[in-house]
Amino acid sequence: MFVLSEAFPATESGWNRVTDLKGELWADGTNTAIFDAVEKAVAPAPGLVVGQRKTYSAWSREFQFAALRPLKGGKRWRISSQRQPH
Repeated sequence: MFVLSEAFPATESGWNRVTDLKGELWADGTNTAIFDAVEKAVAPAPGLVVGQRKTYSAWSREFQFAALRPLKGGKRWRISSQRQPH
């Protein structure tokens, strides 16, 4: 790990800034409203884990059960809620 930490020093950007990643991904007002509605709907689930990825947000418990990706201008969006086999 020492070699990797020296080769790629930690920065204040990227995956350490989950809130910032969410803000950058869901910057459009329409997309933000869609994200907030989905987040509110799944928030009561016990053991919920919300993951911010580079191009989408994901919700999981024992397995990922939903993912949402914003598309240009909030005119379209995609959600996946199908369980994938291992």
